[in-house]
Amino acid sequence: EIAGELARLDGAQAAVEGALLDQQQLIADILRANDIKDDLTRIAETAVDVLDDAGEGIDTDGDGLSDTAEADLVALTTQAREVVLIDPLSLNLTFQPDGHWPPLRWTTKPRARRF
Repeated sequence: EIAGELARLDGAQAAVEGALLDQQQLIADILRANDIKDDLTRIAETAVDVLDDAGEGIDTDGDGLSDTAEADLVALTTQAREVVLIDPLSLNLTFQPDGHWPPLRWTTKPRARRF
């Protein structure tokens, strides 16, 4: 019975540590939101412009989007992914000996390529 309780406590500790990591990631995401909003706003505005003119030009596959618009939207999607997705290698995830994780911080700010 004691061994079972000890195992349950170990499981609880792991669950709490996992929840703390989730919360730290959420805080990091919230703090990062301000850094990426301008890039995402620009990408969204460019996408609207592309879609406004999407019916003009050659449409090889007949889907209603010109081939140029399709290529532009793919490029914009790639840019948005580069802005939003984080390279795990750019995070400082150094575990501290006291068992606490430091707040997540980016060592380099991910930037999108300009369209």
